[in-house]
Amino acid sequence: IPALEALYKAWSSRATRVKYADFSLALQAACQKIDDYYEKTTNSPAYIMTMILDPREKLSYFAKNWSTELQADVLKCVEEVERFCQFNDVEDSAKYKESKSLSKGLSVLLRELSDDEDDEDVSDPALGLSEDPNRPWLRYLNEYINTKELVPTGWTAVEWWG
Repeated sequence: IPALEALYKAWSSRATRVKYADFSLALQAACQKIDDYYEKTTNSPAYIMTMILDPREKLSYFAKNWSTELQADVLKCVEEVERFCQFNDVEDSAKYKESKSLSKGLSVLLRELSDDEDDEDVSDPALGLSEDPNRPWLRYLNEYINTKELVPTGWTAVEWWG
């Protein structure tokens, strides 16, 4: 998505310049083709999920380059991809129960380390962190999105997840 946007921006801006007049029709055709491919990215959540699952990026590209409305669409797309839950068999696995208790311990630890003296529940409906019994995976998705990951230098997203 970023590559398509960068190409479109560069070529569309040059298509109107006198210096590139001889290439104007070709640049316009290229921009149309880029637009066609860009529209195809909306038919599959794979492109968005690829960016979200990069632990260094997550939502940062969308926050920097897309409107608030489009960012909401990205979050909606991510929430609709319930394959995370199905792939990990989250509701029935011991891994889910273990991660749930570890997550609670992490929340307590973070609260202890916080400057905030308020010891109330850290659940924040605006962040979607309150547990939804119909979508238990949503809390963990939000925790992933809102956590800054430490990725060793030189590691790819695949190595980090692996």
